[in-house]
Amino acid sequence: MATIDPVRLRDLIIAHFDIEELNGLMFELGVRKDEIAGETISKRAQELVVHSERQNDLPRLLDHCRKLRGAVDWDVVLIAQVASPAPTADPQRAAALSELRRFKALLDEGRQTYLRHNEQRGRLWRMIHQNHAGEVPPYKGYDDLFYKMYDRLTDEEMELFKIVRGNTRIGTHRINGRIRDWAESHDARVMFPDGSPEVDALEAQLLELRVHLAEWFAKYEETFLPDPKRTLVYLGDEKRQGTSWPPKLDVAVNAVLGQ
Repeated sequence: MATIDPVRLRDLIIAHFDIEELNGLMFELGVRKDEIAGETISKRAQELVVHSERQNDLPRLLDHCRKLRGAVDWDVVLIAQVASPAPTADPQRAAALSELRRFKALLDEGRQTYLRHNEQRGRLWRMIHQNHAGEVPPYKGYDDLFYKMYDRLTDEEMELFKIVRGNTRIGTHRINGRIRDWAESHDARVMFPDGSPEVDALEAQLLELRVHLAEWFAKYEETFLPDPKRTLVYLGDEKRQGTSWPPKLDVAVNAVLGQ
């Protein structure tokens, strides 16, 4: 048997829903807006969890969260019911592992966001090559191609261009911000003070991640936002304008979780 930890559930909802999406979740649950106080995502998520707990409806809330955010590891909110804690249990380590699972859930959501974004990006790339055969100039990367073709895009291509740019401006920016906030406020060696080669490897990957995201947001603010012809913010493409996403980050996270 397992129970649902309302605090962990609240934190995951805050991490993976915005205020409008949370309102949609409430609608699916049959919860009226006037039943839930709060104008911020943090306050409203807290009140929704408290409301569901009072109604003995936390399992249904969790089920709907799973349905809407299938890539997230919602099992981290489940607490196994045992007669007494194991004598060797380490509360600090358990809390650190729970926090690392939350980070893994953010990475999983980021991967899904990236893959969906790539589908639209690839579709625009194919449309341009099909519709403008012989007119495509030399280019370095997807964003460079879309930039150079901007003034020649058809109406259909322009519509897709705006969708791809909007995905960068909203979806990618939002999940990258959440991942950055986690990475900047956590140190693997502090979370796991006993240390191990796996913990050292994780901290090395987190360092690369912090550098990558600092450069990503710098390019986003200085290059992408001011220029409406820009669609993507890449650092490791053909232009090599910055530090790539750390390639062994997922492996390092899983190694510590599996210790």
